[in-house]
Amino acid sequence: MAKDDINIADDDLKAAKKKRETERQKEWNRKNPEKARAISQRTYYKNREKILQKAREKRRKEHNPNIEKSRERQRIYRAKNPDKTREYSAKYAKLKDIENPNRHAERYAREKEKLLSASKKWRKNNKERASEIQQKSSSRRRASIKHSAENYTLAEIRDLRERSGKKCAFCGERGRMTIDHIVPIAKGGSNGIRNIQFLCRLCNSKKCDFDPIEFAQKNGRLL
Repeated sequence: MAKDDINIADDDLKAAKKKRETERQKEWNRKNPEKARAISQRTYYKNREKILQKAREKRRKEHNPNIEKSRERQRIYRAKNPDKTREYSAKYAKLKDIENPNRHAERYAREKEKLLSASKKWRKNNKERASEIQQKSSSRRRASIKHSAENYTLAEIRDLRERSGKKCAFCGERGRMTIDHIVPIAKGGSNGIRNIQFLCRLCNSKKCDFDPIEFAQKNGRLL
């Protein structure tokens, strides 16, 4: 038998073996859908960057002529499957937060003008939705403050400002301060003076509605 014939035979055997293994894997996946899904997710998250990089390279090589069609399919899928889309987005965001807890602050510092411009543009193009979100947020906050067991007074705020030395409680910078609830109102914090601190605008923006311990851990203040 010629050498070329032997190589062809070996290739056929390898192809047949691979086909049998693929069929066995497909059969196992059909019988064990939950385990197969869990393994697939673990594999994806473990090799996520490699998988995404490979996909990007493939798109670049093909110079996808149907990019708009692809995007339209994605838009249709998201519209038809909002729950799955939100679930995936939440998992993705959680994964990225674990990888880099300060990613939002870093991105804001890096792309401040771009983000502010995009936010302003979105509010302008979605006035009703933006107004609805703002009203809901303000309504929840007012209701929480109204039903709080304690409420600070103007005299208490002035006294606290003097005792704090007019410095940010987190970074220590002096300047224009904002009132912050140590335990956020949204998470059950009271509106009493014992739950009030002064933060600079930047630190207050970073803290948002984080729990104080969580916020300190994210910024390397606690282990």
